[in-house]
Amino acid sequence: MTKLRGHHLICLNFFKGEGYSKEFVEAVKEAVSSEKVVVVSGGDDVCEACPSWENECKAYGEDYIRRIDELALSLLEVNEGEEVSWKEIRERLKSAMKTWRREVCSECEWLRVCKETEIWKSI
Repeated sequence: MTKLRGHHLICLNFFKGEGYSKEFVEAVKEAVSSEKVVVVSGGDDVCEACPSWENECKAYGEDYIRRIDELALSLLEVNEGEEVSWKEIRERLKSAMKTWRREVCSECEWLRVCKETEIWKSI
């Protein structure tokens, strides 16, 4: 089963085939094609494929990533170790996105990509 950390539970909903590397894009495709995922703390299946991953996030800093992971888990009302379906996550996005956009999206390098997706436009 795909293992995902908190912020990936929100951010991967807006994936449209772009990424840091071919390996990263393939890992995201696999993650979003799973029916269910298990929530983990720290590095996950997507992190492992990222060129900025070296046992922690070198691109953004692990402290920042852990903070947004915690925010995502709180907003989605999921816990570490829990198995959750993408359907359940998408149902919870509407209530999470106002805060998420304010706290995380405003400074994210991927905002342009997310705004182009249908799910972003529908929330």
